[in-house]
Amino acid sequence: RVDEILAYEDVYERLAAWSTPFVLQPRISFESALALEERLFELPGVKVRKRFRRYYPQKDSASHLVGYTRAMPAEVFRRLVDDGRVLDVPHWYFRREARAGRLKNPLFPTDALLFEIQNEIPEGTRLRDDEIGRRGLEATNDDRLAGTPGVLLVERDASGRTLGVLGHIPEDHGRDLTLTLDLGLQRVAEQALDRAVKEHGTSKAGAGAVMLDVRSGEVLVLAGAPRFDPNRVSEDYTTWLESPRTPLVFRATSAMPPGSTFKILSALAFFDPKGGQALPIDKTYHCIGRLFRNHRRYANCDGVHGYTDVVNSLEHSCN
Repeated sequence: RVDEILAYEDVYERLAAWSTPFVLQPRISFESALALEERLFELPGVKVRKRFRRYYPQKDSASHLVGYTRAMPAEVFRRLVDDGRVLDVPHWYFRREARAGRLKNPLFPTDALLFEIQNEIPEGTRLRDDEIGRRGLEATNDDRLAGTPGVLLVERDASGRTLGVLGHIPEDHGRDLTLTLDLGLQRVAEQALDRAVKEHGTSKAGAGAVMLDVRSGEVLVLAGAPRFDPNRVSEDYTTWLESPRTPLVFRATSAMPPGSTFKILSALAFFDPKGGQALPIDKTYHCIGRLFRNHRRYANCDGVHGYTDVVNSLEHSCN
């Protein structure tokens, strides 16, 4: 790793690499962590660090809706630094950006904690190597779900020995998010979509399904096919991007013209007696195959239906 860092030509790239911890083992057991902690005095440079980690027990079920997390883009990192919401910004980065006039907040976050200017961590505060929500609910509710890292301000002497604790703010594991989704119905819909795509679709085919509770408007099913397992984003993301089946595309919410199915909603709006000034159910209109507006052709119909009411218009899909 040292040879790789020394090969960087840009000085700031080298500084960034030097100040970024090298992860020897990303996931270890609690017992292993304790064993390491006991022997850290024999392992200079080695530290055990607790990190938040996402786990999706339902795997690919509702994966488009749930979304996933990925590494923080550079523009997001800079915005969070501007807001004072990155706890472990390297001092060299902070000084460089401040000198260039690119920082809105001149106070370094850890300095603010040291001088007791702030005694709590704002929601959405991150560590620089944290992943953030990049799709679905993970993205739209990122701050709420992520929680905040904890802080332990320690005073040490020149030999690195701990002299005392100056401050401690415990971590926050984030807040829950409750959905109206019915997991049983969701799985049934996904199985039906998978079966339909396999039996009737092409190699690039996909499908989507939505089910609402008409009484409350709650979303009970929001299903798509094909899907992906958000637990495997780091391993399979490039494969998903290159797949002709485009598993990252959410067919249930993709912007597609609704077509003639939307006429049912229009009819409900016009003829629902609870809607105020509703049209009578036997109201007729003379269809001549097209609709004119201000003497210009405005919309075509798929035939000439003559005088037709709402029932016949839906039956023949009259525009």
